This record gives sequence, structure tokens and C-alpha cells, in this order.
Amino acid sequence: MWRTIEDGLEVVQFKEYKHYRVNTVNTHGTGCSLASAIATYLADGHDLQHAVAKAIAYVQAGLEAGRFLSIGEGPGPLWHMHDFYSTVLLDENKNS
Repeated sequence: MWRTIEDGLEVVQFKEYKHYRVNTVNTHGTGCSLASAIATYLADGHDLQHAVAKAIAYVQAGLEAGRFLSIGEGPGPLWHMHDFYSTVLLDENKNS
């Protein structure tokens, strides 16, 4: 939601973003990651609507990539480094 002035009057505007639900328990940190990604895209010069859309896509990709991670106990994190590192770890018993 944001406010603008149109013809001398304050107008409240909004945009709703919808996306599919990623079936995973690894959701730890999604809110902070989304907020940080929005701030990063804004700082990079994107307007608010594009910054939010790009941040949602980033978090959604992190959720998809981290669906099968097993780190510690309870809900794990999304995989922030999905563009750089695979979540598939090499089997230590095989030659790598």
C-alpha cells in the first residue's frame, strides 16, 4: 500500500501479489529474506512494484531449492544461495 496525491487529494493505492505455495517445511527466515530482498532491489533502483515482484521470485526460488534440505531440527531455512550452489551434496563415500 502507498499513498499518492491526485488532483490535490490523497489516494491510497495497493497492489496484491499472488504466487503458488511451495510445498516445504523449510520456511525459516522467509519474512526477513523477503524484506531484505525488497530493500535490496529498491536500493538497486527498481520501483516498488518491480522490487516486490523480484523479491517474491527470489524467495520462491529459495523455497523451491531448499525443499529437501535437512539442517538441524524443526523447519529449516530456504536456500539463499540457489543461484550459486546446488543443494545436492556430494556423497562422501564416492570419488568426487
